Parts: sequence; structure tokens; C-alpha cells
Amino acid sequence: MSYTPSKYWVTLNKRADGMIEKFGYENFKRTVGLFMYNDYFFNHDTGELVGDYEQKVIEVWDKLYSMYPNNILDKLYEPEEGNPFGVVYKGRLVSLDLAASFAEYFMMAQFIKMKSIKVIHEIGAGYGRVPYVIKQIHPDITYRIYDIEPSLSLAKRYLGSVLPDSKIEFHTPDKLDSSCDILIAMNCLHEMTRNHVSDYFDYADKNAGYFYYTCWKKGIVPEEDITWVQSDYPVKEKWVPLYLGQHRMRTEFFEALYKL
Repeated sequence: MSYTPSKYWVTLNKRADGMIEKFGYENFKRTVGLFMYNDYFFNHDTGELVGDYEQKVIEVWDKLYSMYPNNILDKLYEPEEGNPFGVVYKGRLVSLDLAASFAEYFMMAQFIKMKSIKVIHEIGAGYGRVPYVIKQIHPDITYRIYDIEPSLSLAKRYLGSVLPDSKIEFHTPDKLDSSCDILIAMNCLHEMTRNHVSDYFDYADKNAGYFYYTCWKKGIVPEEDITWVQSDYPVKEKWVPLYLGQHRMRTEFFEALYKL
């Protein structure tokens, strides 16, 4: 598996390194966490959150509670580590990242018997918002993250702090070779070269039981002169689609879940 990031990611990573150096780890959810992983209600032109940000977050959580089991949603809160843009909801701190991770977990749980899952591999896990949710609901799952810097070290530090006793492994992408029950790729494939994406799809075909990914409906990699749309991803003919459609939280995204 290739370990060389796209030219686009080289640029992003330099910017992320600068943010962490300038504002510190203690503020990463307001800097690199917002810039690279969570820009739901963020105005890129002004560099500010929308004026009714808190109300929009509350509306998202109201919708979650109308759709999914309250006994699971009630379990988790947004850790204060990283200084998140959180709001208090039902007496605890929550965030958009936490909401998105729940929605993505429930997408998988709708089609997969999660209690039977032993191993999950995630490509490009960011700071670890998805494993933060999954590992607390299913603590016995072995979770392996494959990513590049600075995200890999950020996730290792963050998850090591908020989930100190969890079985989470951290690797560079060239170490991705063993089998898994689920392969996850959130908000990352559309920023890669076509060869990188093809390698990951080939890996999934040979090694994964399920493949779940989310991408921009139209993703552009300017430094590589690549434009991605949903039909461009090299899905194998034998894969069984369990869900293909609109992302439940992000209007600009689609999500796909396949049984392999």
C-alpha cells in the first residue's frame, strides 16, 4: 500500500502543522479539527461560524433523537479536550462531530450486526471521532487506524487520553495488509490520487467484509487536476450495495456501504 500522500494532502498537512504549532494541541478542535474534519456551519469566506451555530447544532441533535435509540445517544458526550465548539444538550456537552459519528455508526448498524464485528480498519481517521463512538459502544472491537501525519499523532494522543484502556492501534498506510470485518474511509478518498483510491478498493475487495465510505458528491484535487464524482470510484461488480445515497448530515456528501 502506498504511503506517499497526494500533493493536495502535502499542502493540507503543512497548514495543519502550522495550526497546531501556533495554537497548540489544547485548541485543536477549533483549528485543525475544524479546518480538516468539521466545517458544517463554517463560513470559509469570513473564517467564522454562522451566527446561529448553537441553534443549528441543537436542531441536529433533535433530529438524531427522533431517528435513533435514545439509550445509545444518551451514553456519550463530547470531551472537553481539544476545546470543541460544543453546546449543552440534555445536560451534557455535545458537538457536530459527535452527532456525525453517531449518524455514521447507525448507518453501519442498520445493515451490519455490529456485535459480531471483531476488527475494524479506518483509513484517514482524522483525530479519531468515529472510533471514539464505536469503541465505547463496542469496547471489544479491535480498531486499527491507518493515516499520515499530523493526523496519526493527533489521533494517538487524543484517543490515548479520552479512551486510555481501548484496543486501538495506530499505523501508517503502508502497514495496511491484514484482514478486517469493516473498512471505513470517512471524508478522505476524494482527496487522493486515482492510483491511491484504486489500491484501497483492491485492498477492500481482498481483505474486508464490508466497506463504508463518505465523499463529496463532487470532489476536486486541484494539485493533481482530478475531479471525483460518485460514479468514478472503482466499485467491484460483485460487491453488494447496502446503501448508496445522500449523507444523513452533510448535504454535499454521499455515503456508500457495501457487503464484499
